[in-house]
Amino acid sequence: MVLYIMHCLSFFLFYP
Repeated sequence: MVLYIMHCLSFFLFYP
């Protein structure tokens, strides 16, 4: 669950 959230956050940060 947390990994998924972190993945989403990183994705948005890298590609806003």
